[in-house]
Amino acid sequence: MHKLEWDNTQIPHQLWIERTDQGRTKLCMSVVKDLEPEQLHLELNSAPSNVIEAWQGKAVPVSSEYQDDHLYSQVRCLMTLMEGCVLWMVNHIQLPDGNKMSADKLVLVPHMKELNSKLAPG
Repeated sequence: MHKLEWDNTQIPHQLWIERTDQGRTKLCMSVVKDLEPEQLHLELNSAPSNVIEAWQGKAVPVSSEYQDDHLYSQVRCLMTLMEGCVLWMVNHIQLPDGNKMSADKLVLVPHMKELNSKLAPG
């Protein structure tokens, strides 16, 4: 396991990589909200060293924020790898009792990259 550090120490979410039995790299994320943390996993074909090198310590927004009284949503790029970019779909939901939960997703978008806070062919 190799922990990936955020540039901003105020971010409570944990991000790390693990090696799978098949020799692939698994990107793992624990999204911390009021309820139990959500655990996200994404298997990548990149070597762990490539993922570590691509990690810049931040998530770059590639969509506008959506926010109302109960829902916050935005797409952010975590890193760009040779095979594409890793996106984090952020969805935070405020429940009637005031607690917040996450319903997030990690995905690799092949042949794309983040460029000036937009998705572009890569």
